Amino acid sequence: MPSGLSARFEMTSLGRRLKRLEAALPAISKLVVERNGAMLDLARQRLSREDLLAIRGIVLRGAQGHQLAPYTERESEAMKALTNAFQQEVQKAGYATVREFQRSCGIELRSA
Repeated sequence: MPSGLSARFEMTSLGRRLKRLEAALPAISKLVVERNGAMLDLARQRLSREDLLAIRGIVLRGAQGHQLAPYTERESEAMKALTNAFQQEVQKAGYATVREFQRSCGIELRSA
């Protein structure tokens, strides 16, 4: 059983390490958002005006608090085009898959 002094030292050391990690989280989170956002920007440049307008409609409905209804056929096509463009940009950047890119950004997707 550790002495009181030893246990206090371990807790203080652990506490300091946790505080350093917590301080780093906003910077890490910002980096993840920037890298993913930059790749998404490149993907959007590949889309047609019609695709962009359809996606804009989806985003605006969500921002206005509307419940997302099933996509129209046009919106589904636009989302497929965006997904394909994102995959192409990821591969162009040297990643084998989107999942590999996301892992490199620190995004861990859990299976349901």
